[in-house]
Amino acid sequence: MYNQILTILSSMFVFCEEMARILALAFSAKKNVIVFGPGGHAKSEMVKAVIDGLGLNGDTFYQFFGEGMDESRLFGGLNFRKLEEDKVLEYYPEKSFLNSRVAVFEELFDAPASVLLALKDVLTSRELRNGAQRFRMRTEVIICLTNKEPGEISDLGPAAHALVERFPLQLNLKWKDYSAASYLSMSRHGWVVRS
Repeated sequence: MYNQILTILSSMFVFCEEMARILALAFSAKKNVIVFGPGGHAKSEMVKAVIDGLGLNGDTFYQFFGEGMDESRLFGGLNFRKLEEDKVLEYYPEKSFLNSRVAVFEELFDAPASVLLALKDVLTSRELRNGAQRFRMRTEVIICLTNKEPGEISDLGPAAHALVERFPLQLNLKWKDYSAASYLSMSRHGWVVRS
């Protein structure tokens, strides 16, 4: 799988060998991965290219975590009819990451602690357990893309630290050097450095 992913990435990106290696390991072993590092290194674009190249786009769920993220958004939305009629809080997990083979979480660790704790619970039990509501998790691989380092994330508190432990694979995506030759190589691939 490594060679297949490397072929996909090397046609568009520079310094992509480590990304190819960690994604091949994640998909082969069905392990969650955190890819972290400075902005402008094409983390999101590389993951999207691999998912498209492997034909997984139809079974991949993309979720941005940030301001306004809550458990309802994480688990597919709130079932207002059930809440109104039966006074029961239920979600639509079939419309969430739980129903996809692959999930890509952008800036996961910008979410509130309550969301991180709920996600940790689901990753531990491999199902949504919400009172009488149960939904078995189909997700095989979660790819978390962030600018924050895992140590920084663990400092956010016990919920964040416990969640980081559910991502056994971690890659600090950076270039081997930032010389003029590296920038020239990148520009030949059509990329512009962002900060």
